[in-house]
Amino acid sequence: MNGLSYAFLVSSLKIKNRISVMRSAVLHGRLWDDLYIGFQNHISRDPDIYHHKFWNHFQTELPVSAPDWDAFLQQAEMGSSFELM
Repeated sequence: MNGLSYAFLVSSLKIKNRISVMRSAVLHGRLWDDLYIGFQNHISRDPDIYHHKFWNHFQTELPVSAPDWDAFLQQAEMGSSFELM
């Protein structure tokens, strides 16, 4: 080698919560803010950097109505792409 040292940044994000709480948020199209209320989850990240665009998406940019799961499943069975928004 040429004497240079290489550092590789390995990032991780772990979100732990009760499956019923996460399922309810996804099934009913709720914002992830519901997970923070009442300490419903535990989040750890390495490096401990807050990426505001990532979290902003799940806290404010998701639709406020529940997804149309029946239409999504019909489209998935036909092999077509479908957007849940």
